[in-house]
Amino acid sequence: MHHAFKSSILSIMFLIAACSQAPEPPEVADRVSIEYVNPDVGNPSSACACDQSREVYLRNSDTVNRRYVLTEVTVLVPSQNGDNEFTELDKFVRDDNLAKAPSSTEKSELFLGCTIETIGEPAACLKKNEFRKKRESVMRTAASLGSELALPGPYFTNDPLTCITLCDAGVSCLTYGESGAALAKPFLALLEAAKNNPGTKIPKEQILKSYNLSAEDDNCERSDIFVTEESVENYSLNDSLKRSGSKCNISVGKITSSAVLSTTNLSLPHEVVATYEGPEHHPFLDKNYLSLPLLNFKDADQAPKIYFDGRGGKDLTNLFGGRILYATDYRNKIYLSNSNGCMRIDKINER
Repeated sequence: MHHAFKSSILSIMFLIAACSQAPEPPEVADRVSIEYVNPDVGNPSSACACDQSREVYLRNSDTVNRRYVLTEVTVLVPSQNGDNEFTELDKFVRDDNLAKAPSSTEKSELFLGCTIETIGEPAACLKKNEFRKKRESVMRTAASLGSELALPGPYFTNDPLTCITLCDAGVSCLTYGESGAALAKPFLALLEAAKNNPGTKIPKEQILKSYNLSAEDDNCERSDIFVTEESVENYSLNDSLKRSGSKCNISVGKITSSAVLSTTNLSLPHEVVATYEGPEHHPFLDKNYLSLPLLNFKDADQAPKIYFDGRGGKDLTNLFGGRILYATDYRNKIYLSNSNGCMRIDKINER
């Protein structure tokens, strides 16, 4: 039964019961990186006048597509108590788009700022800047797909409507049948949990059962899922696993064609945070999608990732995988809008 939330946006913190622990897979490397350039000692750069300051750049390694990036910038200043500590002065998010690399006419590299800047009178090199990438998405044009699809332009990112349009047209989308059921279950669990009344507890065993697992298989040591007025929460019970940075992966199965034999993997950080959004937050959705439930993974550090290994795995990751931006349940199908491409999972009748 649905219940009325204080807000139509529901924050979901969910650590999904997964099959195994694994280190960060190299195949999930993002196409846009934040890179730091050290100046010569005693010879600060022209861009960053403060000694020991480093120049900070966004760089796009994608040689095919533009990329859209959100970067969080935190500004720190010395605290007033003289304890050599810093306090936060400001935090903001900037959005940029980078041309494909290399580009002779547009920037595939962008200067973000300096790690240390001047502050106060007389000017002192005390203000610190910290940079963190929050989100990234491929940017494409309808013309580049060789189709007459009705997509916004001149550029579009992988929002839910884009991926529904592409996948249903059979264009630039990786589609699964029953073999993708394991990939769909975590997102169905999130969407279903959001419908429960506050105070509901969903036993961990129920989630494990959806993966055909027992408590002994829970290597990542999950708690039950608790539904509150504003969130759905699930915590790691093993602090050492969280501190070690180990990941929990779900291996979905094989994708076969004449040229590809790869395994699809869903990599989960210890804390997965999504926002459940109603249709009023997505005015780009037309009347056919008004009842569309959306999971919006707003922060890359808390988003699941799709990657492929085996033969052709790296190419598949670059075409369709990456960090998940949105998960959408529409007409008994799950659509995943990822940083590199779109995926659809069909035949999800068993929930």
